[in-house]
Amino acid sequence: MPPAFAHISGKDHLKLAQLPYVNYHFRRGTVSLNGLKLLFVQAGFGPGGAEKVIAMLSNHFVERGCEVHATAFSMPENGPYFSMNEKVRTSALSGRRGQLNRITHVRSVIRDLRPDVVISFLTKVNVVTLIATLDSKLPVIISERNNPRLQDAHPGWARLQSVLGRRSKAVVALTQKGLEDLPGPLRRRGRVIPNPIEPFTRAQVSNSEKARHLVSVGRLVPQKGFHLLLETMAKIHAECPWTTLTIYGEGPERPPLERLRKSLGLEGCVHLPGNTARVGEWANDADIVVGSSLYEGFHNVVAEAVVSGIPVVSFDCDYGPSEFIRHGRNGYLVPTGDVTGLAEAAIRLINDPTARAGTANESDELRALLSPERVYSAWENVVADAVARNGRMI
Repeated sequence: MPPAFAHISGKDHLKLAQLPYVNYHFRRGTVSLNGLKLLFVQAGFGPGGAEKVIAMLSNHFVERGCEVHATAFSMPENGPYFSMNEKVRTSALSGRRGQLNRITHVRSVIRDLRPDVVISFLTKVNVVTLIATLDSKLPVIISERNNPRLQDAHPGWARLQSVLGRRSKAVVALTQKGLEDLPGPLRRRGRVIPNPIEPFTRAQVSNSEKARHLVSVGRLVPQKGFHLLLETMAKIHAECPWTTLTIYGEGPERPPLERLRKSLGLEGCVHLPGNTARVGEWANDADIVVGSSLYEGFHNVVAEAVVSGIPVVSFDCDYGPSEFIRHGRNGYLVPTGDVTGLAEAAIRLINDPTARAGTANESDELRALLSPERVYSAWENVVADAVARNGRMI
C-alpha cells in the first residue's frame, strides 16, 4: 500500500506547546467567587459537547462556593445526561416551542434567580439570551461552540449574534482559529478557552496484532460525516474483514445511515447502538477512533481519544483535529472528505501494533494543556472580570 497521508496538505502542524490555548492570564487563588450567582443557558441537557462542558463548569463553580443554576430549552425524560452536583439547580422550558417562549423562559429564570452573571453556549442560545437581557445591565458571557463559517444554521443567527454580542462582556471561542473567524465586534471581546478534557480509564486495551474495533462518536447529523465514514468502512472491511465499526450517537440521520449501511453490505460489521448508557463508555473497546466530521468547533471526541492514549485517524477539518493529532505519532490526518485516504490511514493503524502502542506516549503534553484545572482557572478569570467590569468587586 502506498504511504497515504504524506500528502496531508503540506501543513506544518503546530507543536502542542505552541498552541494559543487559553489566552487568559491565570490568577488562581486571587479571585474570590464565593457567593456569586451564575446562570448557564444551553439548548438542552442531552449528550452533547456543550452540555458536557456546562455540567463540568457548573460542578466546579459550585465547589468554589458559587450558587449555580443551569437552564435549557429541553430536558431528557431521565434528567441530565451528564452528572451534576446536587447543589446545581436545573430547569427547562416545558412543552413550549418557539423563540419567543425561549426568551420568556430565560427572562423568567433571571427574574427568579437574580444572577450576577449569565453564561450562554451556542449561537442561537446566545442570541436568545442576549435578547432576554436587553433591558438589564446584567453581564453576559457568550461562547461560540461551533464553526461560525460552516455551521448548519440560518446566517441571520450569526448576524444577530454579531450585533447583539457587542453588549456581551466576553466572547469565548474554543480555538484561536475559531476566534479569528468571528466578526470583528465579537473577536475584539474574544477569549480562547478550550474544553476541559479528562482522560478515560479504559477497561479493555487490545494487545492483538491486528486492531478489530473502530469507534466513532457524535450526533447523527450531516456535520459529522458519518455517510462518508460508512463508505470508508466499506473500503476498510474489504481489506480487513475482521474489523467492526461502532458509531455511538443518535439523531435525525439514522434512517439514511441505516439505508446506506444496508446498500454497502455492512450490516454485519457496522453497529449504530445509539447513545452510550454511561459517559465515555465508547472508550472501553475502541482500538482506533475515527473522526469523520466535515467541520467542528473543537472535536471533543478526538481530543478525548488522544489524551486517553487511543490512536486516531481523522479528517483534517476546522477546527480541532490538527491541534490534537501529531501526524504519524498519535494518529493520522487526511484531507477532509478524502474517503480513500481515511481508509488507508485506518488500515495502516489496524495492521501496525507498534504504532498503536506508541500513541499513549504522546498524550502527556496535550493532557496538561487541556486539563480541567487549567480550563476552570481561565473560566474563573473570565467570570470575575465580567462581574468586576459591571461594577461588583469580588
